[in-house]
Amino acid sequence: MRLHELTPAAGDREEQARRYVEDGCLLVRGAIDRDLVAAVGAQVAAVLRRWEIARPGAGPEIRWTGRSPDLLDPDELHAVPALRDTDATLRAEVASLLDQVCPAPMHVWRGGFLHLTLPDDPAYAGVPHQDGYSMTTTGDYRRAWIPITPVAFGDAGLAFAVGSHRRGRLPYRPFPDARRRPATGRPQVDDSPVHGIGPELVGDTWHTAALAPGDAFVFSSETVHLGLPATSDRIRVAVAVASSGMDDPRPRATFTAHEHTQRMRRIREHGARLGIAETEFMRIRADLLMTGIPVTEETVRAAAAGEHAGWRENAPLSQPPTRPASSDRNASN
Repeated sequence: MRLHELTPAAGDREEQARRYVEDGCLLVRGAIDRDLVAAVGAQVAAVLRRWEIARPGAGPEIRWTGRSPDLLDPDELHAVPALRDTDATLRAEVASLLDQVCPAPMHVWRGGFLHLTLPDDPAYAGVPHQDGYSMTTTGDYRRAWIPITPVAFGDAGLAFAVGSHRRGRLPYRPFPDARRRPATGRPQVDDSPVHGIGPELVGDTWHTAALAPGDAFVFSSETVHLGLPATSDRIRVAVAVASSGMDDPRPRATFTAHEHTQRMRRIREHGARLGIAETEFMRIRADLLMTGIPVTEETVRAAAAGEHAGWRENAPLSQPPTRPASSDRNASN
C-alpha cells in the first residue's frame, strides 16, 4: 500500500464542489468546534481507562496499555453522556460544514457513531469498502468523519481510493483474516467472514492525512476507503456522522448511537440463528434502520425476505437540524 497526502480543500465553495466531484472526498481543517469533540474524547478516555485499556493521563491523546481489546463493550462506549448530550450541537456543526462544501442542501442524520482503532489487533484495521454498499437507492449520501484524538500520518487514520466513487458500486468478497470490531457494535457472533472490496479493484495507491481533533473528512458513500492499522501505542477515536440530500428518497436515521449499536447487535444475533449471510446482513440492517421497526427474529426474517424495503421507493423527508449562526460558530472555535 502506497500512502499519499490528501491536501485540504480550498476555501472557495465552487472549488470544493469541483474537488469533491472529482475525488469523492474532502479534507477540511478545523471544521468542528474542538471543545465539543474534547468533551466526547474525555468521557471515552475515562471508559477506556476504567477498563484498563488506556493509560492514565490527560489531553487529547489516548495511549494503549497493551490489554486485550476484546474487553471493549460497544454499548457502554456509545452510552457516554457527552455523545448523547452533544448530538444536536454536533449535527448543527456538521450541517454548517456541509453548507460550506456542498452545492445542495443536506440533512444531517441523528446519532454520531464512534470508531476506534487499537494497536496490535487486526480487527481494528478495516478492509476496503463503500458505505453505500447496502443501499439500493441512489442519492447524495455523504459522511463526515471527525477525529476525537490526534491522528499522525498513516497511523490509524482513514485512507481513500481517490476517484473510486466514479466507478459505481463495486463487488464485495470475503476477507477470511479480518474480524469485526467490537467497539463499533459489530461483535463476532458467527463464523461468517468480513466482506469488503478486493484491493485489486482499486489499486494500492491511497490518500490520507495527519489530523487534529475537529478536522473532518467528508466523503461519498461510493468512495472506497479503509481504516489504517495503528503503528504506535495511540488509540484512535473518531466520530462519524451521516447525511443525505434533502431530496434523497431515504428516510432519516432516528436512533442515537447507543440505540443503533444495540439494534445492530440484535440483528446480527438473530441473523446468525437464521443462517443469514454477512452480505445480506448489511442490507437487512439498512432496511430495519430506515423503517425504525423493532428488531425481533420475526422482523429480521421478514427483512431477509424483502418485506421491509418499501421505504426505498417513496419515503417522507424530515426537517434538518437548526444551523448555528456563522458568527456563533466562529466564536466557538
